Amino acid sequence: MKNGGLGPVGRRPFLGTLLVLLLAPFAFIWRSMAKNRTSAAAHRSIRIATPKADGVSFHGPVILRKTGAQLIALSARCPHLGCHIERVEGDSLICPCHGSKFSLQGKRLLGPSQKDLPRLPIRQEDGGATIVIQHGG
Repeated sequence: MKNGGLGPVGRRPFLGTLLVLLLAPFAFIWRSMAKNRTSAAAHRSIRIATPKADGVSFHGPVILRKTGAQLIALSARCPHLGCHIERVEGDSLICPCHGSKFSLQGKRLLGPSQKDLPRLPIRQEDGGATIVIQHGG
């Protein structure tokens, strides 16, 4: 039937269009939630007393390493799938979920993670007695 391309619509194109129309609101909501979580997480900070002794300490979402006067803050979230790291074996930080290993400076040593642990900015307050670490959750 020639009526200017307005003939009957096939079942597959109709179902495909229907699926897109049904899933679009969920995709929009999911994206909005992820964007809000990311922007809220970017403004978090943690305040802790400056460690007196050298070594590695765990503070929720933050791993802190002190060597002499040097302080390094790392994210405790594994870049692979986001598992929480809170274990040291020798000179390595170990992800409990899939076995990724990182140096005490956060460098990736062994996968499945393909990235280093992110370093976090540190700011000292109270004459150096307190440190404030910005983290993303």
